[in-house]
Amino acid sequence: MSGGQSSFYWPMQLAPEPQRSAMLAIYAWCRYLDDIIDGTLPDDAKASAISLWRDYFSDTHHPADMDPESAMVAATLSAAMAAHNLPPRLFLRMLDGLEMDLAGEMRAPPLAVLESYAHAVASVPGELCLHVLGWRGETAAEFARALGEAVQYTNILRDVEEDAEQGRLYIPREALESAGIVAQDPDIVLTDARFANAWLALALMAEAKFHLAEVLLPNGAARQHIRPALAMMAIYRALWKQLRRRGWKPGAPKVSLPKWRAILIALRVAIFGNP
Repeated sequence: MSGGQSSFYWPMQLAPEPQRSAMLAIYAWCRYLDDIIDGTLPDDAKASAISLWRDYFSDTHHPADMDPESAMVAATLSAAMAAHNLPPRLFLRMLDGLEMDLAGEMRAPPLAVLESYAHAVASVPGELCLHVLGWRGETAAEFARALGEAVQYTNILRDVEEDAEQGRLYIPREALESAGIVAQDPDIVLTDARFANAWLALALMAEAKFHLAEVLLPNGAARQHIRPALAMMAIYRALWKQLRRRGWKPGAPKVSLPKWRAILIALRVAIFGNP
């Protein structure tokens, strides 16, 4: 659902205050829920946590019945929502994606389901950050959707084996079937020699989404205001290129960008204003 600290932290440093603090509040909320969904709580407790946040966003942000940690996250998030007029519907949309994970839908899902999931858990946080940075409207939402899907697909490509340990397989069903794989059990699919072709199919989908996001970028001064998003795009595109060069290698070390490279990419975007 989300990347490592270097993937998000350094791009956010390009934003001035108070925008930076607002985006960090959004990121902290995403991480908090991500940790719950991927944690060891029983599924009914995870579902209760999501339900509590649904009530929160549907009830004028009243933190009743929240535990102290959740209430602290809610207080920081409420300040960001009020300062930047962030619509509750986007936060509710992200909860939809988390519920898809809990319902077990993310096991060789149809492509349309994967796209809906990626929109909820990756594009929506991006759109919220664009709201904070002052870029709103249809084109901004389309850009956030394209980049969010590219980012999420890149995460999926990187985390296939890690996700399989939790019984999840985010590679779309169509990609598996085009490779001749009919199984949907991660333990079976990942040992199939043909899986490399299905993995490559998703990698090419991610590449197309990166290209679409680039086409949707604004020009001139408007681009300068969204430098954190440009840095995020550039960092993830660099990660995608590493994955693409290596291809699917079962049991290989997890691909990641060193912190120094993420910093250099963010600095380049800060200076030149291009991803």
